[in-house]
Amino acid sequence: MVNQTLSALTRGILAAVALSSVSAVANAGFVNALPDPFLGRSVDLQAASGTLVPLSGVGPGGVTLYANHFLIQNFVFNSFDGVTGTENLTAQFDVDFLDSAGKPVGGNADLPGTFKVQFNGRTTPFEAGTFTTRLLEASFSGTTSLGTPIDVSLANQPTATISIQPHVGGNGYDINYLTSFTIQGQYALNGGAPIAVPPLGDANNGTTTKVSEPLTLALLVPGLLAMAGSRRRRAAAAA
Repeated sequence: MVNQTLSALTRGILAAVALSSVSAVANAGFVNALPDPFLGRSVDLQAASGTLVPLSGVGPGGVTLYANHFLIQNFVFNSFDGVTGTENLTAQFDVDFLDSAGKPVGGNADLPGTFKVQFNGRTTPFEAGTFTTRLLEASFSGTTSLGTPIDVSLANQPTATISIQPHVGGNGYDINYLTSFTIQGQYALNGGAPIAVPPLGDANNGTTTKVSEPLTLALLVPGLLAMAGSRRRRAAAAA
């Protein structure tokens, strides 16, 4: 049974590698090499109408700085729980700081962290279908280039309805947001109390980034092999 599971995972990896080309479909979702709305793409979070978001205390001496884009990118698959439909990823949070006129001030934050998402009713990371999708956790920590320790996280658990279907012709998967996430973010400075930011939406629902074959493989292999190893250990313990 373990060998069959590992074989199935191996076939999934090879299928993902074979489908490594990615194209964009404007305003109608996107075609991704992987059956996943996050792997291989950049989530571009913006406030309504692209307005500047004030970030109180982020600048030197507690000065308020601003931002108009918050990127979550470089997603890497870690694990998938087929019972709850929960996918665990690592990712990078990036933001460039601006002044009140929208001009760069030469500061930024590039923060590593974790990202957890639940696909209701999904039992494997390769399953197609339409899923109510909930962002359970996004947590990023580090120090800005201006020297301020900062923690960024979700203040809510937003949901969206996402369709994941094989692309006509077999080249990847159609990813369509039937409804979109409205994300409430927050940040904390120097371990202090969280500071909320205005609601954010993903401006990149209709685009995706290209993923090369080696990167596609790298995104999936560690987590899938860990899943197989865990199942092998459970099977051995039960024998």
